[in-house]
Amino acid sequence: MVFVLLPRGPQLWSRGGTSSSLTGRTSPVTSGYSNTPLATLYLLSDGEYSLHSFVMIHEEFGWPFFSYLDFAVREGTVQAQRALGTAGEDHYQESFYKNREKKLQFMRAMHGHTKVAARHVATAFDLSGFTSACDLGGSTGALAYELARQYPGLKVTIFDLPEVIEDAVLFKPHGPEAGQVSFVPGDFFRDTLPEADLYILSKILHNWPDDKVHQLLSRISRSCKPGGGLLLAEQLLDEDKCRPLPALMMSLTMTVLFQGRERSLSEYHSLLQAHGFTDVRAVRTGSTSDAVLATRA
Repeated sequence: MVFVLLPRGPQLWSRGGTSSSLTGRTSPVTSGYSNTPLATLYLLSDGEYSLHSFVMIHEEFGWPFFSYLDFAVREGTVQAQRALGTAGEDHYQESFYKNREKKLQFMRAMHGHTKVAARHVATAFDLSGFTSACDLGGSTGALAYELARQYPGLKVTIFDLPEVIEDAVLFKPHGPEAGQVSFVPGDFFRDTLPEADLYILSKILHNWPDDKVHQLLSRISRSCKPGGGLLLAEQLLDEDKCRPLPALMMSLTMTVLFQGRERSLSEYHSLLQAHGFTDVRAVRTGSTSDAVLATRA
């Protein structure tokens, strides 16, 4: 990838294997081209907020699905068989957890994408009233560690599949916030959820069709005590479903890949209230995830 080569020194277009589509992400210099500050921040594989793995995952895994977008729209089904030759119901796990290298690439992708918005989500609401939180499907802990930084009195449990938990240590930060975060293996559709004052779903609901969304929210509702909270990190659609463009693109992607979708605030109101949550509030962060907070009645 050209953005990884450029930090070693300015490159000529031909040597870097570039195209004119990179204009705006590279800057002309005397002897060739170099990365812009924005490209350095997000597109280097070893950058603090790297989206390199996220881009590569979508090129390898996402694009084949979009090649069958017309079938997905007409049939209303995930096109895993046509795109990947995978007939199983959970092509997600079959694609990313079949070997450790693929799993780590996917974990890096989700870590980077979550970290970009983590501070925005963690500070969208005053969460100082909570002493314990459980991030369901929290993977590497990118959001959990940021919550721990912002709220030193908060203990956060990551609840994710055993094969994810076993490698999450690779993403552990060196700061004091690491001591506030623990990991528990499990499947949030099958296993008992850890007790917590605040439950967190970051980029989870948009992955699943409606029946699975209701199943998961029902389980959280039974575990969450009155006065407890549910924090969602998703991209909010406007009420007319015509904006904003990044949320629309993410919604289309989730539909094509998983028959999931993004939602508007009124849809979250209805969805969460149906499972016993009230006082549904939202903050548009301007980042890659917005924040929704609700209270268990």
